[in-house]
Amino acid sequence: MRSRILDKLISGLSLFLVVLLVNCGSAPTGGHYKDGRIIVRNSTGDTEGWIYSRYEKYPQDNRRVKLTLRVRVEEEVTYVGPLESKDVTRETGPFWGGTRIRVDVVEGGGEQWEPEVADITVLVDGNVYIEAYSQEWKYWYAHQIKLRQVGIFPFE
Repeated sequence: MRSRILDKLISGLSLFLVVLLVNCGSAPTGGHYKDGRIIVRNSTGDTEGWIYSRYEKYPQDNRRVKLTLRVRVEEEVTYVGPLESKDVTRETGPFWGGTRIRVDVVEGGGEQWEPEVADITVLVDGNVYIEAYSQEWKYWYAHQIKLRQVGIFPFE
């Protein structure tokens, strides 16, 4: 009786160790991710990069502008001009695969107070491509630019 219990205990322990050893080779989240960089494309505006800008407080001051974006990834800041694509992790990257990174984007006009316009958190699995887009720019709001993770596009 005692030997049968001991046999079952040993076989159960062996199965547990096999399962544990098989899972030790994978990433903490259970998958294998590739290292990569983050590339941002400024697709704001029309085919020439112009955005119709309007002030709700001052309707007489409507005009067209071109937006340069200030992109912050960790401590690295990169400026991305209209219809331009840039690797925004030239100094910081590449990041380890499976890392979650927050990307903040604001309009880079150079004023002292610049509200956060958009942010996105991405999971690094190879190079990550983010597109910033907006057709109309309404001052005094903080939801003017939208970000989306997209497939590959050309960059410098």
